[in-house]
Amino acid sequence: MTTGGAAKSRSEALLQSIRGSGWDTRIAAVIAAVVLVLLLVQAVQEPGQFARPANKLKSSNYHFALTPRAVDDMRFYGYCTALTLGLVRERVERIGSRKVRDYYRRLEREADLVKVWSPYRKGAERPPFNFDLSYNYYPGAFSRPGPEIKLYRLRNCRQGVGPSAVRVPRTPKVPLGAPPEDA
Repeated sequence: MTTGGAAKSRSEALLQSIRGSGWDTRIAAVIAAVVLVLLLVQAVQEPGQFARPANKLKSSNYHFALTPRAVDDMRFYGYCTALTLGLVRERVERIGSRKVRDYYRRLEREADLVKVWSPYRKGAERPPFNFDLSYNYYPGAFSRPGPEIKLYRLRNCRQGVGPSAVRVPRTPKVPLGAPPEDA
């Protein structure tokens, strides 16, 4: 039997099992088929929802945008507040990039810490960063899910208004597994 024939017989078997089942199974199959068609139509109409445009900054490459100069850019464009997420910071600091480390040091040096939202129980020992468990929140130290969030206000900065004036930076083509350039 050919591959096409095998697929056809599996399809026929699936249809036969649906025909021989109750109405609840038939309705579930129809709903699943409609949802699949709607998702495919949406993927064709708005591919950006399902795929990242070529050469745009991927969420896993945000460390390329975190440089000490970013603090100057924030001031220039009137972005006077900055949020840092402990999960992101600990992840990019593990990369060992000097630029990233210098970005956070400069932000802390040139901004006032306005507020800290901690996910940890009062008095609990903070668990060490573990990428595999970063969204787990299993350790008993957590009182809520989510990262530690710090809100900073840059000094000597005039808050701007309106739409974003900053274009999303493009990332360089980095070979898979390459170490950071400044490690």
